Amino acid sequence: MDRLLYCVFIQGTVFLMFFVMHPIALMDVDNLNACREEFIYFENHCYYFASERQIFTIAKEKCNNYSLSQSNLCHLTSIHSAEENAFIRGNAQRRWGENSFWLGATKEDSVQNEYSWLDGSPMYFADFKPNPKPGTCLQWPGKPPGWNGANCSFKKYFVCKTKAVTPYSVAIYSGTQRH
Repeated sequence: MDRLLYCVFIQGTVFLMFFVMHPIALMDVDNLNACREEFIYFENHCYYFASERQIFTIAKEKCNNYSLSQSNLCHLTSIHSAEENAFIRGNAQRRWGENSFWLGATKEDSVQNEYSWLDGSPMYFADFKPNPKPGTCLQWPGKPPGWNGANCSFKKYFVCKTKAVTPYSVAIYSGTQRH
């Protein structure tokens, strides 16, 4: 890892700034956010739109394999706003047309209608179709409006999501200069 050390004196106080460069491909340096080369940045997250179709469990594993660390895991995507929903839908339609794709939520059985995001975040935004199809895995069916369930053993495209990382981590140490 590359390291930089800066020393700054301000009004008798010494500030040491230590920068550590992360060994990843940096894409969005203007916003001080970074995504791997094959990911797309949106609102502090990075998204991967898979070019292959997989059953739900394999898609989930493939997303997990993109995790940068235990504190920055990658999952099948959760969606938390209308803007994020539109971003994902737009990118998916540009890549896959009207084909369906997996979202990162499941439910215990196909009768109950309460899905849970795999990343553990609360589902406070939802865009379900009127009269959604039953199924234990959540999909975007390809044509608007909305999400619905599907059999988890169907092969579909999928979207992975992880937090964006800053291109450097900064640790600032402060100490008083003695005369």
